[in-house]
Amino acid sequence: MLGLKYTKKHYETKINKLEIYAGQIQRHLNILEGYEQEINNFWNDEQGIEYAKRISKAIIGCRNALDRVEGVKVIYAEAFGSLEKTDEGISEALGDIDAVMGALGIEGDK
Repeated sequence: MLGLKYTKKHYETKINKLEIYAGQIQRHLNILEGYEQEINNFWNDEQGIEYAKRISKAIIGCRNALDRVEGVKVIYAEAFGSLEKTDEGISEALGDIDAVMGALGIEGDK
């Protein structure tokens, strides 16, 4: 039997964790965007401008992190799909082997 290094459960767990991380980043991004919108209403001196720049950089960082999380999620999803296809192919091949062995009168290991 073919021994694969990672199971489907491994990829499902990773994908679920990535979805949790994406949710956390998205919540943080929403908070930062709220701050960015509000800052001009009450703070427009030099410090306020600097703070707005830092918030803007943090927003860009969050968006980049979300993009990376989504990219990794796609990789894991593709690997998961490949594993499912491999499992189906192995099951199909084993069924074919059993059928041939049965036709030849050879009893398989069951």
